[in-house]
Amino acid sequence: MGPYAGKQTGETALLWTLLEHFKPGDLVIADRLYTSYFMIARLMQFGVDVVMRQHQTRRTDFRRGKRLGTRDHVVQWERPPRPTWMDDATFAGMPATLSLREVRAGGWTLVSSLTDAKAVSKQELLDLYRSRWQVELDFRSIKDAMQMDVLRCKTAQFFDVPF
Repeated sequence: MGPYAGKQTGETALLWTLLEHFKPGDLVIADRLYTSYFMIARLMQFGVDVVMRQHQTRRTDFRRGKRLGTRDHVVQWERPPRPTWMDDATFAGMPATLSLREVRAGGWTLVSSLTDAKAVSKQELLDLYRSRWQVELDFRSIKDAMQMDVLRCKTAQFFDVPF
């Protein structure tokens, strides 16, 4: 649960509040909304691996980095400047670089912390990313069955749920 209006109301801001609940060994499969240096870095600090679609503003050059195969490489992402929403202490705790795998498969460029191509193939990364679509379909089915296809509220009390 988070604020209804104003700053820190988006999905990424809400995810930041949940990161401490992930455990080492967990895997986050997410769309490109979440593919930011700081989100990935924080998840990796918790021992969580990621498979995400590359954000549309980031360019992938497969001529760079350590080549693992055709359109499959490991590159170093450098830490960008501190965003205004992040405090100095959190920023200081972020690594200067991230070693990430970028692959082109299924028409998408995927980013992953699973950098060992022998342990996790390019096809397995694609299969993992495709599996997230089933979750989207499940959410749609649940919302349809519960007649929640349009849901707007300002308070949790609307649902009479103790929080």
